[in-house]
Amino acid sequence: MLYPGFDIELGADGKSIGNIWVYDVTNESAEGKTATPLVVIKNGDGPTALLLGGIHGDEYVGQLALTRLAQEIAANEINGRLIIVPAANVYASQSGTRLSPRDGKNMNGCFPGNADGSVTDKICNIIENVLIPECDFIVDLHSGGRSLEYVPAPLVPLSKDEALKGRSLDLAAAFGTEYIYVIEDVGQTTAAAAHRNNKPLIATELGGGELADPDAIDLAYSGTLKVLAKAGIIQGKEVSPSVPQQLAFGPNAFLRAPTDGVFLPKHKLGAIVHKGDVAGHLMWPHEPERLAHELVYPNDGILVCRRPINRVKKGDCILHLGIPTT
Repeated sequence: MLYPGFDIELGADGKSIGNIWVYDVTNESAEGKTATPLVVIKNGDGPTALLLGGIHGDEYVGQLALTRLAQEIAANEINGRLIIVPAANVYASQSGTRLSPRDGKNMNGCFPGNADGSVTDKICNIIENVLIPECDFIVDLHSGGRSLEYVPAPLVPLSKDEALKGRSLDLAAAFGTEYIYVIEDVGQTTAAAAHRNNKPLIATELGGGELADPDAIDLAYSGTLKVLAKAGIIQGKEVSPSVPQQLAFGPNAFLRAPTDGVFLPKHKLGAIVHKGDVAGHLMWPHEPERLAHELVYPNDGILVCRRPINRVKKGDCILHLGIPTT
């Protein structure tokens, strides 16, 4: 079946490369359309995985890993189907921004989308109502982007449906990392779209910063292959992982800048810290008479994320903790 706006069929055997086209009328383009890249690799009637990258345009780890996977995986190497969208937020990917410069929207806050809305709304609508119903599970690859850096790990947005939660955690464990991040608030994200369709989803947070680290890209690639092996779509890539520790992101896990300044962190990523410990100092080099302000951790936990940019503005997330769930 050829869906409206698609120039390739989702059910065709072999490898197909094309686009999802949506209307994008501007003052400069009266009948313009936006093309979102799409790759489908299919062999037989096995499970279908939807692989998403570039929901945030400044997160290149997933985009580059999925581009590599789309190029390197042949149809005869799989049993089932891969639906790959390597740069879902295409304008943001092209501009290296978190938000789409076309409409100023955060794609991971726009689900279920709107067929009559802006470009971001339209793509979210297609992902939720066309692509997700076609799949058995979703892998949504994120990293911290330019303003955050993470200890690499898969992330599971927990569902109230115990069976769905269990399937998501099993897939995340196959990724092969020491930790799994778990969150309960799914907002208007891909996770909410997956839950509405009763489909398991794992996301990731794989490093960050403005330069995509080659090791993080390799982890995104190899981890995705392990998840596909766990699901029976690809052979020979699965390993028997140890049981990862689950770390929660709660409201008391975040430290935000109380004012503008330059933040000097005290600890490296992965450090075990305690509530009240010194997290670092806020300083003002342009005001040398102003004494440094000490900031402390809001909870016990593991330092899993920090801002890789020293300059901060009031309200910026400076760091956040992963809090062990057991």
